[in-house]
Amino acid sequence: MGFNVINMNTWERGEIGPSYSVLNDKTKVMGDLYTSFNTVFLNFYEDMVNALNSYKSDTNFTTQFQDNFFIVSCLPWFNYTSFNVNNEGSSSFLFPMVTWGKFFKESNKIVMPVTIQVHHAVADGYHCSLFFSNVQEISSNPERYL
Repeated sequence: MGFNVINMNTWERGEIGPSYSVLNDKTKVMGDLYTSFNTVFLNFYEDMVNALNSYKSDTNFTTQFQDNFFIVSCLPWFNYTSFNVNNEGSSSFLFPMVTWGKFFKESNKIVMPVTIQVHHAVADGYHCSLFFSNVQEISSNPERYL
């Protein structure tokens, strides 16, 4: 089950999609896109690639956002040991945010920093541990998912 922070209600587990920023090559302006959840990873991936390519060539391109999303952020230029975004304002920032950085080789392993930022009102350490367990499983066995 997930939490809809806009309407303050829940939705069924498994129906959450990423919101992500992409740079338009011509204007150097960032835009936010959304890709709907799909149980077939290759279909999800194709939808995401199509949205990315459409925005890169046309800044008027947009995607339909849903209430059930999480934010994905990437810092591919450097690796890090900690990352935090402090969002202040009149409304609570309750959306989960996943960030990853530059990967590098270390002792015959590929290492990549990954962080998740969640508000304790909507998730706790247990839920974060499930997320990291899933990331580890997918990273260790990509052939099962691609």
